[in-house]
Amino acid sequence: MGEVSGSAGAEAEAPQRFLREGDGLAVAGVACGVLAFFAFGIILGTSALVLGALAHDVRPSWLAKSGFAAGIVALLWSFLFLAVGG
Repeated sequence: MGEVSGSAGAEAEAPQRFLREGDGLAVAGVACGVLAFFAFGIILGTSALVLGALAHDVRPSWLAKSGFAAGIVALLWSFLFLAVGG
């Protein structure tokens, strides 16, 4: 039998991934930072801070910096809220 022309015998290319390594940690950090404004501010703010820092260690990106920044702002907001007596 004859060989079929085309790329049937060639190895298929691996699909490109939308999220790269470390982006999951960064997304989790941003999500925790945003949720910290509504509930459990100190706990979720700290989580956002840690997850953003870990994501930045794996792969520095704007998303990792956003998670880190969201954690800092959420912690400051929570402590200000506690200091005012809310």
